[in-house]
Amino acid sequence: MIDSRPEWIRRFLADVHYLHYGIGLFILTLIVTSAISYLTEPIAPEKLHRLTFWTKQSTEVREPIDSQQMEINLQAQRSHEAPNNISGPAEDSYFRKLFNCICGLGNSSDETNGKEEGGSPQMTPEEEAIIAAKFLDEDKFWRR
Repeated sequence: MIDSRPEWIRRFLADVHYLHYGIGLFILTLIVTSAISYLTEPIAPEKLHRLTFWTKQSTEVREPIDSQQMEINLQAQRSHEAPNNISGPAEDSYFRKLFNCICGLGNSSDETNGKEEGGSPQMTPEEEAIIAAKFLDEDKFWRR
């Protein structure tokens, strides 16, 4: 049978077992990951609240990692604000309502109506941080 592999594979990897090859790739991956980790500057601690195991119970307000994330958050807040059109909020299609129901999302027109009619006020970042920290808390039974 003719060996159709490229020359460099036939020459250097001819008698290497696939498990040994996997170990070599694992070590190479460790080296590359470590080198990149040491060459880049670390993320500031105030941006890591509730993102690492050691800060999972933190109630501090987490700052966005970059300015692009801040822009995305601002755009999301603007898009959830009630539109200023005269005809009122547009009705969602049947498929959109079905999709929202399946995914566990609320109806977008209900959310905007709740804000317009004096629904629940916006939470402060401190309140959101406290709720996020409580969300990660587990009962003793479920920890096991």
